[in-house]
Amino acid sequence: MTMKKNCLSSPNGFLRWFQPLLTRVLMALVLGTALGGVVLARAANIVWVTDNSPSDGFSAATAGAFAEDAWYTLLQNAGHSVIRYNPPNSQNTLLPTADVAALNTNDLIILGRSVGSGAFQAPQVGGWNSNIFKPLLSINAYLTRAVRAGWFSGSTLPNGVPTVLSAFNLADPKTAYLFAGVAMSGTNTANVYDEAGGQNTSQIVENPVAGGVRIANAIFTELNTVNIRNCNIISDWPSNTLVRANADRLGGYLVVTNYAGSVTSTIVALDVTPDVDPPYIVSIGSLDGTIVGVQFNEEINPLYVSEPSNFAINGGAGV
Repeated sequence: MTMKKNCLSSPNGFLRWFQPLLTRVLMALVLGTALGGVVLARAANIVWVTDNSPSDGFSAATAGAFAEDAWYTLLQNAGHSVIRYNPPNSQNTLLPTADVAALNTNDLIILGRSVGSGAFQAPQVGGWNSNIFKPLLSINAYLTRAVRAGWFSGSTLPNGVPTVLSAFNLADPKTAYLFAGVAMSGTNTANVYDEAGGQNTSQIVENPVAGGVRIANAIFTELNTVNIRNCNIISDWPSNTLVRANADRLGGYLVVTNYAGSVTSTIVALDVTPDVDPPYIVSIGSLDGTIVGVQFNEEINPLYVSEPSNFAINGGAGV
């Protein structure tokens, strides 16, 4: 069974994030996908990426003076283990190999609001996009815009006013799972999803790059203007999605299962090598004038050679 890494982005700012919705977003990402629409909750190892820590690298997620510390408490009270990671501040400093390996031992990596976006440019951002094989959840729209990690096709980030959240397709099992337990009015949340404060919530206008999926949006009047904005609030991207103007391909991982679903392998990267020496025809002949035999120089998958659309004969003859 192949499981894909999901990258998910939400806005940054003063999020209300109803606890049922947050919990389901986290668990859907931790488990990779909802199998048959059912996801079994379990305790997860979570890394919170932040500039608010006593030193670079990894540290314990303890309560303190920073606003995001309440997130650690929320997750820990839900049974999850949480640590912090403070990445290099310069975009020219690559993620250390040991740090990438350590990040990939966890179930979920959350890109927090406090992280400065300057480092999420080349060359460092390539490591975040392509070398992280575990699910990424970004609650910082500045990191995922086109001029940074490049998950979206643009970088327009208007500040909104408190508004409801709208699901694109509640018939989709993944979307239905995420919104289960949230009070709804049709496809809209019954209550606003964010709260007023400072510049309120920064949300992104442009759509995800090709391969990304819009799960929820919000329509609102931009703060201090009369402009009506339609912004992406929840989106996700499967592994192997090309991002950052096709410069990076999102990482992914394989889980090989035995009977009864027992896991027998460790997480590995999969590299696919193109066929630089494609097969060629050695000879063509016919014994009865109707059936044509084609001999190739190597063994060919029967599924390919038995498909008529893969062949064409000059002179109007059918295949």
